[in-house]
Amino acid sequence: MDTLATIIRSINGNTPDPEEVTLEELPIDYKEFCDQLIESTAKTLDLSLKRNKFLHTSNDDALIPNAAKYIKSAIINMQKNSLIPELKIGEKVRPVQLLGFDVENPDKETYYYGGDTDDIPLGIEAFVAEIPTKERIKVIIKNGKQSKIWQLHPNEIETTSENIYSALMESNRIETSLSEDVKKLFPGFIHRAKILVDSSYALSKSFVPLDIEMPKALAPFSIYTSSLEQQLIEKYGRPDISKLKLRCKIDEAEEKNCNTAVPGFKYRRDYQHLAKAFKGLKTPCSMHVHSLDELKMHISIVYQIAFNHYVLGKSTAMQGRFPNNCCGESGGNMFNSLLNFGYVNTFKMSSNNDHCYVSLPFVLDGVGGCVVCDPTSNQMWHKLKIAPRNAVFIMLGPDFEYKTHWHGGVDLIPGSCNYISIENNHASTKNGEIRKSLENAYNNPVRLFNRNDIL
Repeated sequence: MDTLATIIRSINGNTPDPEEVTLEELPIDYKEFCDQLIESTAKTLDLSLKRNKFLHTSNDDALIPNAAKYIKSAIINMQKNSLIPELKIGEKVRPVQLLGFDVENPDKETYYYGGDTDDIPLGIEAFVAEIPTKERIKVIIKNGKQSKIWQLHPNEIETTSENIYSALMESNRIETSLSEDVKKLFPGFIHRAKILVDSSYALSKSFVPLDIEMPKALAPFSIYTSSLEQQLIEKYGRPDISKLKLRCKIDEAEEKNCNTAVPGFKYRRDYQHLAKAFKGLKTPCSMHVHSLDELKMHISIVYQIAFNHYVLGKSTAMQGRFPNNCCGESGGNMFNSLLNFGYVNTFKMSSNNDHCYVSLPFVLDGVGGCVVCDPTSNQMWHKLKIAPRNAVFIMLGPDFEYKTHWHGGVDLIPGSCNYISIENNHASTKNGEIRKSLENAYNNPVRLFNRNDIL
């Protein structure tokens, strides 16, 4: 049996040699890897595992033996806890009669599941994959390379003395299948980890640390963005965006800085590198955050993208009126830019009251929340002499309130959202209902960067 080290050495491309570079330095998500590994191997072995709780948190060579032990233990438990004592999971059976539906006695206690010999030839070999109830079994029927899942009543089968899962545990097929699946899956996780390192590096080169006043404990709160604006102007020599006019001139260095910080400006959609970097990622997802300090770092990055976007919006005279009536394009620019920096948890929020902005779901200490950023927020506060630009606030849970002067103070909570979807090596945007999408995201936290101290 291959060890994990020999499997890693066999991977082609630019993967680090484990003798030269320790894999511990790469941010590999072992929880997700173990989930995919067990799921893939179970599918290969025609094994139905209801709950997968296997987790191995390092790259040592105990991973494959421990995974095999977990699968064998699951098989033993399923056989031990069979609802039909004389019938075990994995047992070979043959359908001997298909009794069909009893239409004359619909309330009869014994229920049969239909089908005829065109569906299942009598006497064909099958095996028990699952026993959901005492009167229903699921069998898998193999016919060459094809297989079919069918429901039968115990009265419709005869049993044999053979059990394919018992034979499986006596051989090394489980270990062999796991080894093959590690070879298939692990390179993608190494590649993703290297992408996360690259994303962290890109963020460290594109943004600067800002002083942000944070609460002592996680709670809903708003960021005083005027302070962040002044820090960028006074400490880092950035333009005073309060004085920028439409079609204002910015120098070459400033334009380069802005385009680097807002790679999705003018809807420059480029998602396919995400499909490769996050292959197999289930979305919507949230960002796993380790501390309030890390959350502060992400707030700083999101705000700075919005700041740079504001400079570009003014200098390019977006729609001839930026920021007024530019929320849709601005929200799209922010969405695409955040995705390009690796924030695959980004949502583009669309309010039923004609407004658009972005949010980044996160999970900190088991609590779900969102970093919300509105890149055209100052148009929403027309009654104020100085309206807040590039508003950023934190909300918790799937429900929140966002009220401004817009439309007489209506709640701008989104009615729908867009998020990235990665399927079949292709990345695209998907539309969803906001509350359900946020709940799904909070239940799916992932690690997006290799460090929590990028800035």
